[in-house]
Amino acid sequence: MKFFNKKVLVTLLLALVMVLSVAACASEDVAETEAPVAEEATEAPAAEEAVIVPEFTFTNTGEEEICEIYLSPVGQEAWGPDQLGGATIPAGEQYLLTNIPAGSYDIKAIGCAGSEVIGQLDIQP
Repeated sequence: MKFFNKKVLVTLLLALVMVLSVAACASEDVAETEAPVAEEATEAPAAEEAVIVPEFTFTNTGEEEICEIYLSPVGQEAWGPDQLGGATIPAGEQYLLTNIPAGSYDIKAIGCAGSEVIGQLDIQP
């Protein structure tokens, strides 16, 4: 009977360790991914109700009259509709935004002369 040389023996041992490692990782991944699927099938999703803030006072602290205001929940790229609906906010004046879901928003204000300002707005109940 021939003896394996050290190089062949080490290679076989490494291959065995790698196979066992992959098998162990695969069984952990299966256990982690199967459990949530079973839970989802047995639990009904909870409906989250958005808290609507009836009024939020926006103040134009700039020097230019504002002709358009757009909101977008933080992290989303699309802007919602113009919140002013044709109204304007003169410099130093206030405007009442209504029926906005509570949360953090990116806000884009466009001045009547064409300037644009983007910032963040936190609307809480």
